[in-house]
Amino acid sequence: QDYEKVLKQRNTVLKMAGQGALDPGRTEELLGVYDQQLAGLALAVATARNAMVDALADELASAFSAITRTGLSARARYASKIAGATVEQILEMLKDARVKDLATNATQTGPHRDDLAFELDERDAGSFASQGQLRAIMLAWETAELSVLARVHGDKPILLLDDVSSELDPSRSQYLFEHLATQ
Repeated sequence: QDYEKVLKQRNTVLKMAGQGALDPGRTEELLGVYDQQLAGLALAVATARNAMVDALADELASAFSAITRTGLSARARYASKIAGATVEQILEMLKDARVKDLATNATQTGPHRDDLAFELDERDAGSFASQGQLRAIMLAWETAELSVLARVHGDKPILLLDDVSSELDPSRSQYLFEHLATQ
């Protein structure tokens, strides 16, 4: 929430600068202040997200295996330009992107631009996997999240599924429900 608040304020400065409501000196001064705040918060968000993806790795692999029973492996990767960077490096990235930020009136660097990439047998699932395999990866991700949440909080969350079998063949649907019954 703190990250989102600072990001919104920084983007407001960028928009005001784009509309000519702020002179360049004041714009640089304000962006410098927001960059200082944003860098530390961005690092914290990226670090937490990366840790969450790592915590889900084994559960995702296990769930995908149980749902598909194909021998293929699925994994998720946190795709971030700032993960593993230092606050100083993030500050430099923000400074380097300043011209683009001013041109677009929006912050182009930070965890709000990050993504979650799924892989099937070490290939990009988005361009390699079938619709059914993509659906199975997403269902495996959801059940992996449920397992981790249940372990952390001590209560099993409720999973609501709508038309879950639409892109799964009959055997994968059966495997999915067998897997869900053991969770």
